[in-house]
Amino acid sequence: AKFILVRRHVFIGDEMGLGKTIQVLGAISHLWPASGALRVLIVVPASLSENWRHEFIDKTHIDPIILMGSDRRANLIQWLGDGGVAITSYSTLNNDLDYYSNLDRFDLIVADEAQYVKNPTVQRSKALNSLLPKSEHAVVMTGTPVENHPGEFIHILNGLSHDVSELRKYGDGLSWPNMNEFRQMTRT
Repeated sequence: AKFILVRRHVFIGDEMGLGKTIQVLGAISHLWPASGALRVLIVVPASLSENWRHEFIDKTHIDPIILMGSDRRANLIQWLGDGGVAITSYSTLNNDLDYYSNLDRFDLIVADEAQYVKNPTVQRSKALNSLLPKSEHAVVMTGTPVENHPGEFIHILNGLSHDVSELRKYGDGLSWPNMNEFRQMTRT
C-alpha cells in the first residue's frame, strides 16, 4: 500500500493470492477523507465486480457503488457529483467514456486483470489509457503473467505516468531488449 501511495502510478504483477486487492484497499483507506469526497474508479472484468464490492464491505468502512446494469447512468451521474468508490467493467467504461472524460481529475484509478488492456488497438485499452493520466494515483494489476511477448507488458506500462521511454521503442514488437536489459528497464 505504501508503494502505491509513494510511487502514485504503479503496475502490480504479483501472482494470484499474494494480496494485490488488499494492497489497493489499504491505499484507498489511507487516502479516504472523513468527507468521503475522494473519487476512486475501479475497472474490472464484469464477473469480478461483486467480489470487489464484497472486499470493500468486508475489510473497510467504504461502501462502493457498482456502475453497471440498467440503472448505472443515474448512479454514475451521482458518483460524478459526489465522489466515492465506483466499480465498473471494461466494456461499461468504454460505453460511458464520455461521462468519465468530462472529469478533470480522479484521485485513484484501479485496473484489475490488466491483461484485458494488453492490446493497444482494442477500445477498452484506449478508454482506460485516456483516463489514467488524469488520475493522481493509478494501479494497474494482474495475477496473470503477460506471457505472449514483452510488447503487451510495455503497452500496459505506457498507460501509466512513469517514464518508460527506453521501453517504448520496443513496443512495435519488431525487436526486444535482451533479458537483463528488460529486467533493468522494468525495475524502476
